[in-house]
Order: sequence, then structure tokens, then C-alpha cells
Amino acid sequence: MRARLRDPAWQEQALSLPVSERLELAAQARELSAISNQGKDSAIMDVNRDEVLRVIRTSNVQLLIHGHTHRPAIHNISDHNLTATRIDLGDWYETASMLVMDEQGWRTENL
Repeated sequence: MRARLRDPAWQEQALSLPVSERLELAAQARELSAISNQGKDSAIMDVNRDEVLRVIRTSNVQLLIHGHTHRPAIHNISDHNLTATRIDLGDWYETASMLVMDEQGWRTENL
């Protein structure tokens, strides 16, 4: 699906459709995704820990914020001499997930 969505010819064709048809296609894609995700092991619905550690180390960061994996949360990471935080935001299908930082720290909220 990712390859299709990034294909310039497909994008041009999709953008030539009326907005109402594009909205319907998006709704169908979300429905198919939800059906597909129902049968998947929860472990594959999250990020790969080794890749997270690699990105944090190579980017030299202590905070990684990324889009949803269907398991939104704030994860504290400790691995050897590495301490970091990974914030996984929720989806925008039912509610909008956002990150808030204030005097109390980091937290996610849904609109």
C-alpha cells in the first residue's frame, strides 16, 4: 500500500477525483485496515525495539516522537548506557491524539 500511495501516477489519478470520491476511498481504506489489524498479533502492531534503539543512537536523541502503531503510550527506554523516551501518538480515526508538555511533564490527550 505504501508503494502505491507514493507512486506519482497513482497520486495524480487520485487527486483528479472529486473530493467526495477521495473521502469515500479514504473511509474504505480505514475500514480495510481495521479489519486487517483485528487478526494481527499485538506484538507486530508496535515498533521494532532494535530499530527504535538504532534511531535513537544514530540521531543522538533522548526523545523520539512518532505516529501511531495502534498502541499509543509514553515508553521509557533503558538499554545499557542509553536512557530515552519514546512517545507513540494514537490515531486520528475516532479521536485526535496529541502530545502536551507542561509543568507536569509529557502526556498524550485525545480531542
